[in-house]
Amino acid sequence: MLTAGGMLPLSAVMILIAGTGLSHYGDWIAEHTGLSRLWSGVVLLTGATCLPEVFTAGNAVLIDAPNMAVGDLFEGNAFNLAILLPAGLVDRKPPLLEAVAPSHAVRALVSFLLMSVGMTGIIYRGKSVSC
Repeated sequence: MLTAGGMLPLSAVMILIAGTGLSHYGDWIAEHTGLSRLWSGVVLLTGATCLPEVFTAGNAVLIDAPNMAVGDLFEGNAFNLAILLPAGLVDRKPPLLEAVAPSHAVRALVSFLLMSVGMTGIIYRGKSVSC
């Protein structure tokens, strides 16, 4: 029987294997269906990889733990953005953000706007705001 200390490294290895497989399957789906790799990555892979956050937030709401629900979503987004720093430091030609499709800027803007709406709700907490 594995302890919690043993389960964490095992889970991390399983996630690495599954993540690598997901990216290969996303490429395969894009190639065999005629979808662009961008569409395949944005819709299919994002949908698959956000499922843990969806279930964590949903269960947190069911057990009346709003801090867990909101924290999971906001902190998950912050961590994902933080991953860009070490990924960008890898010696790549061309640099990471220079090599991505410009359409990612639109998705980044939408994400920023949605996060801003959520932060505004937390800051004002139902207070009346007059313009």
